Amino acid sequence: MTALDRRRNHREFAVKLTGRRALSWSWVWALLLPLLAVSIAGCAHRLDGGNAGSTPVAASPDRPAWMPAPLTSMAYSSRVGIMTVLDNELAQVTAGTAGIGNGSSALKPTFDYPGYVSESLRKGILAHTPYQPVLVRPSARLIRDNRIWQQSWNKDAGKFETSWQHEFDAVIKQNQLKLLIVVTAPEEDDGIVGTSQTITGSGYYARSFLGRKQTAVFSTVHFYRIAGQPGKLLHPVSAPAERLYADLPDFPNPAPQPLPQPLQIKLEKAVKDMIDQKVGAFISMMK
Repeated sequence: MTALDRRRNHREFAVKLTGRRALSWSWVWALLLPLLAVSIAGCAHRLDGGNAGSTPVAASPDRPAWMPAPLTSMAYSSRVGIMTVLDNELAQVTAGTAGIGNGSSALKPTFDYPGYVSESLRKGILAHTPYQPVLVRPSARLIRDNRIWQQSWNKDAGKFETSWQHEFDAVIKQNQLKLLIVVTAPEEDDGIVGTSQTITGSGYYARSFLGRKQTAVFSTVHFYRIAGQPGKLLHPVSAPAERLYADLPDFPNPAPQPLPQPLQIKLEKAVKDMIDQKVGAFISMMK
């Protein structure tokens, strides 16, 4: 074979190899392009405010496995209504055994208690979420039934009693809200065996039992989330980190009546600290 024939054969082999490589890459691209299209579509779905809440969220120290997916289906700057329905008073609760020695009275605070709760929540939403908080005025009916309205939610049916459903749907529509947060403090059992006592709102709790005396600050304030059209109550209502009691050291038991100003100031600071803690726990469910 001449040198000329050898060079011709090399060129023919190179042409055939190039053709096979081109054919091979065409198959690779044919397989990859549909996958890339799906991936890009998925990214676009998340970026345009799609329902990312259905995407599994990996457990981390900030988001344990038990915590539900964050409410990220709302677009940035979505309007979140804050409707605070609290009596402007603090509670003074005493508990004995089997109902003996139980008592409750109201204390007029030196600050705007409902306003403080609203502002703490508003600041928390602004600081830690991309949403726009809006203060919404409650109806006269909600003010009247502020401790029991949540009982109208039918968990099995997934809706409120008809009149309440219409009211919440109207509030969400009229204020162009993506989420409505109703802040109320229902009556709850004190959670202590043998007292037969209930607590409502925020204030101090004093107990005497077999010569032992305990004093604490408490708050039954909850942040009820209503979303959608028609509006549905979202669960859980309370974050696991949310507290019912906190220490109130060096507070007399029983407390003198009327409560001296230094003790009232100390109690009010403890109530504010507890509200801020509850707001922080609640905001963690919205991140």
